[in-house]
Amino acid sequence: MFGRKGYRDATVADIVAEAGLSTGALYNHFARKSDVFLAVFDDRFTEWVAGYDATFAGAEAADDTLRAISRHYGELLRESPEDAQLLFEFWAAAMRDESLRPAFALRHAAIRGAMAALIERVQERLGARASVPAYQLGAIVTALADGLAMQRLVDPGAPDHGERDLLLVALELLAAGAFEQR
Repeated sequence: MFGRKGYRDATVADIVAEAGLSTGALYNHFARKSDVFLAVFDDRFTEWVAGYDATFAGAEAADDTLRAISRHYGELLRESPEDAQLLFEFWAAAMRDESLRPAFALRHAAIRGAMAALIERVQERLGARASVPAYQLGAIVTALADGLAMQRLVDPGAPDHGERDLLLVALELLAAGAFEQR
């Protein structure tokens, strides 16, 4: 509901109708609409992290790892574009509503942290040392992925600007510039 209508336009009545609950049942678990919104976001974030962890675990070589991460990202956008819409809706809502900003900042920091942890594991697999801390690389990769997702959501039919996925190209360039082989 939040992905389709947006945070501001999704009413409590819409939410309970979609969930098949009564308003009382909703308020028995959540004090405010924003609490429902955060719970939905947390649920989706847990699934995103688990998906990337499984993708990473299944890849053997360094090149396979970058391709697997990029492929998983592309699958998420194709199969569940509403998840990316939810992220951007949360972002927009936090920009408009100061009371949501701390919760968004905390959750976006967790996304960057999960990406930094994944980057550290990629470094170990590569046997490489990064020229910048993993938390900075995590912020860069997260920003790249967010920006590319925005572009894909706005124009899903646009060509990928070549044979290879743009996120994969960006990851390879970043790895080439940031990692020093041991």
